Amino acid sequence: IASLTFAITYSRLPVLRRTTTLKNQRGTVDRGPAETLLLDERGGEVAFVELQGFLFFGSVEKLVQAFRAFTDMNSEVRTIILDFKAVSGFDSASIEALRKLEFMASGSGKAVVLTGLDQSAVDSIIKGGLLLECGAMSFCVDADAALEQAEQAILASLPDGGEGALEALAAAGASAEIVERLLAKMTRRWMAKDDRLIKAGDAAQDIYLIESGRLAVLAPMPDGTRTRVRSLRSGAFVGEIASYAGLKRTADVVAEEPSVVFAVSPRDIEALTQTDPELAAIWHNMIASTLADKIDSTIRLLRDRA
Repeated sequence: IASLTFAITYSRLPVLRRTTTLKNQRGTVDRGPAETLLLDERGGEVAFVELQGFLFFGSVEKLVQAFRAFTDMNSEVRTIILDFKAVSGFDSASIEALRKLEFMASGSGKAVVLTGLDQSAVDSIIKGGLLLECGAMSFCVDADAALEQAEQAILASLPDGGEGALEALAAAGASAEIVERLLAKMTRRWMAKDDRLIKAGDAAQDIYLIESGRLAVLAPMPDGTRTRVRSLRSGAFVGEIASYAGLKRTADVVAEEPSVVFAVSPRDIEALTQTDPELAAIWHNMIASTLADKIDSTIRLLRDRA
C-alpha cells in the first residue's frame, strides 16, 4: 500500500519544473551587442528543461512525452539541456527512459546535455549503458556551463576575431566615424591575468568597454570569500549601472585572462558635453540602450520563472 501510495503521489507531481529556451535563459556571461543579437535570433535552437522530484517509472514518462516535441523534425531545437539539480533521485526505469531519449535525439540529429548530476548519478548512468551507443548525450558540470557551451556553439558562426570595442560600438548603431571619435576619447588599459579593474565598495564611476579577453564579476560573501556571479566577454560594457545611478561598486571585477579595456570617466563625458554635445548625446543613447537591454533580459527571465 505504501509503495502504491508513493507511486500515485509522485506520478501526479510535475516532473518538468520549467521548460524554456536560450532566448530567455542565458549563461552568466555578458556579451557585446552583435553576439547578444545573434543569441536572441537563434536562442530557440537550445531548449532548457529543469527537472524536479524523484524520477521513476510513474513520472519519467512525462519527460519522454515532452521530449518528443523537441525531437520533432519540424522543431528548431538542436540542443536539449536537462538540468537535474532539483531531482532528489531516480530508479533503473529512469535510466531506461534516458536511454530512450538518447536514441530519440540521435535519430533526429539533436544533442542532449545532462547537467546538475552528482558523481554517483553520473556513474549510474554510465553503467546503464548511456553515452556509449550513439553519442547523442553528454555531461556538463552545471547548468551555467551547459548554457555557455551552447551559446559558444551558436556564436561560432560569427566571423573570426570576435567582437571588440569597435565592433560593439558599431553594433550599437554608431557609424565608423563616430566609433573612431568615441574611442579617441577613451583610455586604453592593458590587464594581466588576476588584475583587478573594479573593487567592491569603491565610489569610482568610470565605465569600461572590453576590447578583448574575459573578466569575472566576484561578489563578496559574508564569510569574506568571493563568489563568481558573471563573466564579461569582449564587447561588453562594465560599470555603467553604478556610474549612472551614482552607486558604489557592488562587486570586484578581475581579469580571468590577459585583457584590454577602454575606460571613460564622468569627467570625460562632462568635458565631451561641452566640446562635442552631439557625440556626448550618442554616448548617452548607447548606454541607455545597453541598460534597457539588460533590464529587458532580466524581466524576460523573471517572467519565464513565474
